[in-house]
Amino acid sequence: MKKTTILSILGLTMVAAVFLTAFSVKNAPQSDTDVTFEQFIMQFPAKSLPYTLDEDSLVAALNKSLTADRSQASYRSLEQPKKLKHQYFKFLPNLSGESSFNRLPIAVEPIAILATADNFAVLYSINRSFSAGFRTYNIAVLNKKGKQISCNVVGSVLPQNIISCTVSAELMAELKTWKPIWKLDFDENGSVDNMITDISLVESQTVNLMAPTPEFVSPYSKRERIAPIVPLDAPTTEAGIKSK
Repeated sequence: MKKTTILSILGLTMVAAVFLTAFSVKNAPQSDTDVTFEQFIMQFPAKSLPYTLDEDSLVAALNKSLTADRSQASYRSLEQPKKLKHQYFKFLPNLSGESSFNRLPIAVEPIAILATADNFAVLYSINRSFSAGFRTYNIAVLNKKGKQISCNVVGSVLPQNIISCTVSAELMAELKTWKPIWKLDFDENGSVDNMITDISLVESQTVNLMAPTPEFVSPYSKRERIAPIVPLDAPTTEAGIKSK
């Protein structure tokens, strides 16, 4: 009788072990090599072209973040923005490089995927500050096989500037740079009890998002090549390069 009981217990234990092992494997986080380009694309909400990242919405979102009472339960219960997991960074070489070689933590939010006949343009924000309101917006253009063609800054919500954009069906980005006017001088008072009361247009420019951005060798590792984010004032034509 005792022998039968012991065998039954051992049998149940083995079944439980097999079940738990299968469950753990099924629910284990995927490694960088496991995720596919199709899974990466699915992280971004699909949006149509033309697409606009308008200045009024950017300012409103920043002011909401700055004036929110984080001590209230209603704030803590709000749904947090989706973050792009690190295993998907491999499809954005410049982003992978930033996260690897910068000591500041990086939070990446997938904003939109804009599809053309031959390419995908993925829009995402990068936040390195302790305030969720301050961030930059980048668009990386990739071909249908996942190779990155370009990466450009197309927006920002920073103490010194607001950048808005409209992306056309041909992946031309019309950028507008705005100077924020703060309720209190930001350099003296910071963001506490502060907000943007108005903005003034500084300049406008057009960026061809299909123009390949140059690659450079990272100073931290000569073996790793990453595509940098192109500065907004970088020349995009041969004539412009010669005039610099």
